[in-house]
Amino acid sequence: MLWYERNTTPAIDKIAEKGMLFKNVIAPSSWTAPSMVSLFTSVYPLNHEVVRGFKSRSRNSIYQQDAFSDKLTTLTEILRSH
Repeated sequence: MLWYERNTTPAIDKIAEKGMLFKNVIAPSSWTAPSMVSLFTSVYPLNHEVVRGFKSRSRNSIYQQDAFSDKLTTLTEILRSH
């Protein structure tokens, strides 16, 4: 494998040296919004219901998406309480 000659990412390389490598990971969705909601709530997309994104008909080139219920507890809320 050919490597680039210059060290262009020293900070990221330091983080990687101390980190963990997960070789088998599965995203709960093929796009960001539902995956992030799942990450922060530990709930699958069909349960948190952030499953749609769409272009607004009333505004040109504005994309909207579902919002998840504020009844779900997020990682941020759990960490804040501790």
